[in-house]
Parts: sequence; structure tokens; C-alpha cells
Amino acid sequence: DMAIISAGFKHSPFVERAQRLNQHLRLKNFGYPFRIWIDDYPEGYDVETMSPYLIKYYCMEEMIKEGYTKILWIDSSMRFYHGPKHILNILDNDGYFIIGDGDGRLDTWSDDNFLNVLDLNREDVKEIKMVLGGVFGLNLNHDSGRKIYEAYKGLAINHQEIFDGLRGIPHSPDSIGTKELSLDTNVKGHRHDTSVLSYICNK
Repeated sequence: DMAIISAGFKHSPFVERAQRLNQHLRLKNFGYPFRIWIDDYPEGYDVETMSPYLIKYYCMEEMIKEGYTKILWIDSSMRFYHGPKHILNILDNDGYFIIGDGDGRLDTWSDDNFLNVLDLNREDVKEIKMVLGGVFGLNLNHDSGRKIYEAYKGLAINHQEIFDGLRGIPHSPDSIGTKELSLDTNVKGHRHDTSVLSYICNK
């Protein structure tokens, strides 16, 4: 079975969004198991010391330990209108469900720290298109899905710092051209887990 997962945090507006998503999935009763972390956190995740963008990895890992091999993450603001069955079909066939995020490129949406940790430069990533981090699915029984997950896991465990950085989209214009983001004024922000997933999907 495919498990649908998401999470909120213990402050507004995330907890309210997670509660509404939980209610949506219960009312629609699509027939797939789901778990929304609202009043607790997945095993291993430390809300006091870890970036909020790392929680996706720990939620996936907990479900994998429970025996699930097909996992669909959706941000708490997401809703289904026609049900997720077509996504399950894609996971079975392709091993992953990934949506492109328009014309955005990784060179515009990654801070200098991200590139330094991964031993990259802006030229290396200028052709990498951004994907949506707010909804994605992986099938660990499929070679492609398993490779994406293992790469994501490796970065989440060994390079937690690339999941952190200046937060908020869009960033304050005051952060553009600063060392906290990048002295390159073409860099408009850092997308944390979305930047990580976009990088992995290009490999």
C-alpha cells in the first residue's frame, strides 16, 4: 500500500493546516493509509536543533521502518480533488512521482553554503530545473525510487546544514547579495529540501 504523509509544527499556521489536511483525508476516505504528525514528531527528529525542512526525511524513514515501501509526501496545505490513485500508478511504473516547478533553476535557488557543501559551483547547477518539494512520491521497490531515497537520506544524515539557511519565499530583498545567501545577486533564495530534491533528481 501507498502511505500518505505530512506534518505540522506546534505553532500557527502549520498545526492548523495539518489538522485540516487530516480532516480532509478522513472525510474523503481514499482508501490509503495516512499519517499526519501534528502533536508529535517522527523518531529521531529534534525540533529544537534541526531545521524544519529535515522533518520530511524523518517522517519517511519512520514509515519505512513500519514496512511501507510507497510513500507520498504532501505539504499540509495540499488537497486531493480526484484522489491519489493515478499517483500510485505512476509510482508503480516509474518508481517516483516528481513535478517540475516551472522555469526555476537551482543556480537561482541555492545559497553558497549548499554549493560549497556539495563541492559545486553555479555553473554546475545552472541547467538544473527546480522540482516541487511540497508533493512527491517514492517507490522503494523500484530502482529509481530507491536511488532517490538513498541519496536524500545520505544528505539528510551527513549534510543537515544544506536543509537550513535563510527561510521564507520570497526572501527579503535585503538578503540578496549578502554573504548569508550569496554575493551573487542573481541568487534569489535557498529552497532547502526542495533544492536538495531538485539536485538529486538531476543526477
